[in-house]
Parts: sequence; structure tokens; C-alpha cells
Amino acid sequence: MAERDETAASRPRPRGGYALLPSAILLAPVVAFLVGSNYSLARPEALLWMLGAIVVGAGLGAVVVRASAWPRTLVLTACITLFVDVRLAPVEPWHLLLVAAGIGVVVRLLGENALPILSAGFATLLVSLLVVPAEAPLQRASGSGAEARPARDDLPPVVVVVLDEHMGLEGIPIDIDGGARTREAVRGVYERHGFRLYTRAYSQYAWTLDSLGNLFNFTADARSRAFIAETEAPHVLRRNLFLQRAAREGYAIRVYQSDYLDFCRADGAPPEFCLQYKTSSAGSVQKEKLPWLEKAGLIGNTLLSKTVLARGAAGLRGVLAKAGLPVGTADAQLGMLVGPYEAMKVLDRLEADLLSGARGRLFLAHLMIPHFPYTYDADCGIQRHTPPWMKSRDAAAPAVTGPESWRRERYRRYFLQVQCLAHRLDRFFGALGAAGVLDDAVVVVLGDHGTRANERDPTPDSLAALEPKYLVDNFSALFAARGPGVKPGLEERRYPLVKAFAEVLGHHGPPPRTESLLLFQPGRKELTPAPMPDF
Repeated sequence: MAERDETAASRPRPRGGYALLPSAILLAPVVAFLVGSNYSLARPEALLWMLGAIVVGAGLGAVVVRASAWPRTLVLTACITLFVDVRLAPVEPWHLLLVAAGIGVVVRLLGENALPILSAGFATLLVSLLVVPAEAPLQRASGSGAEARPARDDLPPVVVVVLDEHMGLEGIPIDIDGGARTREAVRGVYERHGFRLYTRAYSQYAWTLDSLGNLFNFTADARSRAFIAETEAPHVLRRNLFLQRAAREGYAIRVYQSDYLDFCRADGAPPEFCLQYKTSSAGSVQKEKLPWLEKAGLIGNTLLSKTVLARGAAGLRGVLAKAGLPVGTADAQLGMLVGPYEAMKVLDRLEADLLSGARGRLFLAHLMIPHFPYTYDADCGIQRHTPPWMKSRDAAAPAVTGPESWRRERYRRYFLQVQCLAHRLDRFFGALGAAGVLDDAVVVVLGDHGTRANERDPTPDSLAALEPKYLVDNFSALFAARGPGVKPGLEERRYPLVKAFAEVLGHHGPPPRTESLLLFQPGRKELTPAPMPDF
């Protein structure tokens, strides 16, 4: 025993430089995330996170150089496991546990060699991230500019703009503060620019993949994801009869899409131009007028949202809350989307391209606005603090006491974003009109479904317990159109989106087999029909 103690005492301690190893391990996923989000490392919110990783790592580094082998092994294993958790999220907890066990065994077997090997590896990783950063643009475009090549001058422009989660006019609840003003703003912009506004239009589906998949195929299929090829985003709408018909007629197709649903890889309709933008990159907010500490919070939420660490913390918070402990609620959701910011920039690009050369071209844009999070006020200023980031079912605003209170609060935020969008579209249509683009163009603006501002999804199992207003929340959808043969004014009959779209575009195929809502039940491929309530 004494001989073993003498051996341990005589073993040299690791050199002090290795105290930087935990900092390097913790810093690596932060830098990788920022670089991958196209976020400037020089901004104060980025520096805060990098400095935090370095400081925490420095404290752990003291253990690495001063403690015995087992504490050192535990510290290094924990740091590397956190690195894996952040970089590979989402990971199943038991998978991460196995990874941690494997890392611990390897570190222990390497003994004193673990420090130089790991130091070299993570130093190389950091240098590569800083010196040769991966390209991570918030918008990625392929193809030619609208001014770069001629198109058929005899074909009038066709413009289809999908505004994700935009309710129809009569679906907007006026018993909630701001509802009447929002109706007025929406109605005003389409009346001023000669549209026919379908006040009671509705989607037959509560989910984008089903709604747009059926819309662009002029049908109402009773199967979930009937036209979607990939199960993970970006989902691909392989069959798109709308684009295929346009291609046959000689249109050059230009697509402006999110990284959620891909129209550019549709069979038989290769686009002249395809722009894809990110909907959940923290880089979208770095130039917005938000306090830098709030941006730092957004970075942290997005960085850690899918990790086992974050999920464990949320689970612990729930357990403590159920036990009656005053742990409070999270002020901001985890895994924030920032689609509205990037969607506004894409709308700017769409406007510029239309003004550069619209004839002979079909423009299809899917914009993630007024989709949550609700970040804009009525004048398109940026709302501060976390409640405006709230999304469906994931976060409650302060003072919300129940499902209906939460619904009303969400709508108040939603209304402001819709009013902002109405102001921006007013300028958009005004610019196109002044340039003569709208003279004979066919323009369709629609939502893909409603706000879904309620506590439960509409499923066959929950239908009996849902009030009609909750179905309106989910299925009421904007539809407005203008063009040759489209009479300006109001269409006040109830209209399924696909029926209105087919009529405006002059589709002569068979009509959809049903005008009923088609409800999704998890675990089932077949959708269940249900009547759309009057609204």
C-alpha cells in the first residue's frame, strides 16, 4: 500500500497547458454552431457564449491538471459527452449514455496519453472552424437571375405566394383585442389592389405537407402525405401538377422556398431559379434590432434545444412543478424558429425579381410568415423580450392561466404580425402595380392553414371535445386572387382552398372528391372526414 502511494506521488502532474483542454472541448460546439448559423463571432452575444465556454472550461481544467486519474477521466468524459450531445442532437438518452461509457473507457485506457491526443484533436477542430469555416448561407440560390435570360413575352406573369399560417378574413376572431383592426388591415390591402378576397376560405388540412401537397395537385386526397417523398425536412413534393402544367405551357419557373418543403425537385418541372432559405438559423436575427442579451438567449435556446441536457432540465422542471415547488415556467420556448425574419428578406428578393423580368415566368413563394414566432409589431418593428417568441403549445406568456387565456394571448401577438405583413404587402403590390407587372398577371395569395392557436390538434379522437371555434383556428385560411377574368371584391361563400385555386388557375381536371375537413390521427395513414363549421 505504501509502495502504491509512493508511485502515485512520484507520478508527474500533467503540464499546466492541458488545463485549456476542457475549454477547447466546450468551445468547439459553440463555435461550430455560430459558424454554421452564419453568425459573426465578433458580435457581443457570440462573444458572451464563447467566453462562457472558456471560463467554465478553465474551472474544469484545474481539475484536469491537479486531480488524480479518476476525477480527470470523469471531467473529460463529461465534457466530450456534452460536445457529442450538442453537435449530434437530437440523441436518444440511452444512446448518449452508451457513448459516455465508451468515451470514459477510452479516456481511462489512454491514461496520460489522453491529454495530448485530445488536445491536438480539439485544437485542430477549432482551427479548422475558424480558418476554413463551412459555407452556411441563410439563403442558397441556384439558377439564373430574372434579368439574365429572356422568357416568353406572350405569357403573362403568374405569381403564387403562400403565407404560412395566414387565416382567412372571417376566421380572424374579433372578440379578441386587435381582431377587428387585423380584419380591416387584411381586407384593405386586397381591396386596394383589385383582388377578389375569399372571406370564408378554408384548408381541408391542418398541416402544411397535406395542404400544399393537395393544393398543387388540385385534389383532396384522404391519405396523409400522399404526395410527399421524404419523411425528414426538407420534404419534397415530387408530384406537382400545377408546376408541371406551367412547364408544358412554356413558363420559366422561379421558386422561393423554405428548408421545410421542397418544390424545386418536382418531377417534370425543373425551375429556372430556386432559392431556399433557412427557417431556424440564429444567424437571421444578428442584424435585427434586438438587445444583444436577447440575441444571446436566442443563441442558447437554439444551440441547446434538442440536447438531452435541455430535455432533462425541462423534465426536471415539470416534476418539481407537479410536486408544488415554485420553479416557475420557462419564459421562452426551446428551439426557436426565426422564419419571419428571413421570409421578409425573401419577399424583398421576390419583389426585385418580379420588377426585373416577370413576363413568361411563374413565381412560387412559400413564406414562413405570419407563422410563429410572433416577433413583429404592427409597424414591423421588432418586439422585445421572450413572450413574443411563443409558439403553438410550447410556451405560455406571463399571466396566462388556462387554455383559453393562452389562446387569446397568442392571437394578440399573431394579430400584430399579420398587420405588419399587410403593410409590407401593400408596398409589394404597389410597386408591382406601378411597374405594370400586375396589368395582366395572375396573382394568388393564400394561407396553407389557420393559426392552430389552441391546446389540442383536431383529430378524430378529439373532435367531439372541440368547440367549432377551434376548428376555425386550425382550418380558416387566406385566399385572394386577381387577374384576367377574376372579379374584384368579396367572395363570401365557404370555399375550400383547392377549389378556389383550381378555378382561378383554370384547371379543367376532375374536382376534389370531398370538401370536408380531413383530420389526421397519429399512427394512421388514412385521414378522417369531418364537416367544416360555419364561420
